[in-house]
Amino acid sequence: MALINCKECSAEVSSTAVSCRKCGAPVAGKKTEQVTNLDSLIVLAGCFLSLPTGIFLAYRFTEDRLALRAFFGLLGLALPPLAALFYTSRNKK
Repeated sequence: MALINCKECSAEVSSTAVSCRKCGAPVAGKKTEQVTNLDSLIVLAGCFLSLPTGIFLAYRFTEDRLALRAFFGLLGLALPPLAALFYTSRNKK
């Protein structure tokens, strides 16, 4: 652990720190992950789409089989939020 100078305010900062204590500027070589508004919107949309998708799949593709209806309903509930989380985590490069 060495002390380096902040690029913004020239204060001494630890080389293991993520940001400067004085001005909050990121330390060189350290990347901070931030959740953007678009990521939040995509996950929220996935959660809101899960209920209609679950209901649609439960009643559209099965007749009277309760087990299949439950399977497709749960699949419809889980798929949109999981797809949204996968999409947002994949774009973090």
